[in-house]
Amino acid sequence: MQKRFTLIAILFSIYLKAQISSDKSSISLGVGPYKSEKTDGLIAAQLSLQFYHKRNILGLNLEYGGQIGQNPNNYITSNLLYGRDIKIANFLNIELISGIGYYSFSLNNYAYNKQIETINFPVRINLIFDLYRNSIFKGIKSGLGFGFNLNSENITGNALILLQVNF
Repeated sequence: MQKRFTLIAILFSIYLKAQISSDKSSISLGVGPYKSEKTDGLIAAQLSLQFYHKRNILGLNLEYGGQIGQNPNNYITSNLLYGRDIKIANFLNIELISGIGYYSFSLNNYAYNKQIETINFPVRINLIFDLYRNSIFKGIKSGLGFGFNLNSENITGNALILLQVNF
């Protein structure tokens, strides 16, 4: 199920890129801590592919959060996203993003292993700093991302340091 959803999401994003003459596209990587309802979190990583058209954002997001140890608890999610890009200053944009996707959560302890799969509603706020706009690194942006994965089984939240590359 997860592989099919991920493949459909990737094909859908390629279709969107072909149909929309976007102003720009970006790929971003984020890393930081996460917190969960059912477990103590450790680290989350996010990979996003986004297409911008005027101030609209269409994208695909893959996210993993997990613990390190003998019986790690972790989650993985893949989402289709829509959002708005709001320019605050010459060097600062805010991206307000939400969407729908797939959420898989593994709860492991010494007595049992439990796998939970459900529909996910991600909500993200990204603060993107365009500090290199007048240099040779003008396509590279840094930022902070704050997000929640809202679902019926295990709500997770994270705070990520982002690196975004525009192309």
